[in-house]
Amino acid sequence: MSISPRQIIVSGLSVTYYCNEPPAAAATAVFLHGWQGSALSWQPILEVFDSRSVKFYALDLPGFGRSQLPQRPFSVGDYAEVVKSFMAKLEIQSAAIIGHSFGGRIAIKLASAYPELISKLVLVDCAGFKDTSLKKYSVLAIMKLFKPILFLPGLSGLRRFGYKIIGASDYTSSGKLKETFIKVINEDVTAYLPKIKTPTLLVWGQLDRETPLEFGNRMKDLIPASRLVVLPSTGHFSFLDDSPGFIKALEGFVL
Repeated sequence: MSISPRQIIVSGLSVTYYCNEPPAAAATAVFLHGWQGSALSWQPILEVFDSRSVKFYALDLPGFGRSQLPQRPFSVGDYAEVVKSFMAKLEIQSAAIIGHSFGGRIAIKLASAYPELISKLVLVDCAGFKDTSLKKYSVLAIMKLFKPILFLPGLSGLRRFGYKIIGASDYTSSGKLKETFIKVINEDVTAYLPKIKTPTLLVWGQLDRETPLEFGNRMKDLIPASRLVVLPSTGHFSFLDDSPGFIKALEGFVL
């Protein structure tokens, strides 16, 4: 499948997106990528959707891929409003929303606030809970204590190791989106989950370390109309680690 990027102005920002043109679409889906990803993160999945004549739209969220960088730090709600306006501008009245990790946070906000826009909800290795683990905060405390030493020449490897353990490697590589990253990860979506009435499929990598399977089980308990599918031997990018398994999970739900 070969698709070209398209641009649209949404909320004052130039947003890049990809879509197909099936002759007769049986369903419509909107894909939201994870942090530091882009619309093309979904490419193997988009190819399957195209072969099934499902109309899809895959966005480069503002600040990612080819889309314009926001002029101020964005919250999850700001991103949700961009997606809402994107759908309105392209006259997408209702669609299945498929969000991975950070994109799942956005999808949760959309589903709780604008249920009429979403026919089905698919959350893939979704982020949204604050990590309050003892391990993370112990390492963070040690790093703060030894901060003057850690920034000495030759210790960059040790710094990167510490950032990786506390889940801050995304922060260090977020460039101009660092303030946005802080706003996003500090927002806990727990209160929004019981408000979701849309049929919801949770797909999780069994070995996911970034958003562990525990998150999936918690979301399943909190979202009323939800079920959880675990893909064995896959990580945070379960939809890429086992694309056939991911597609099979969507059979009868979106496809």
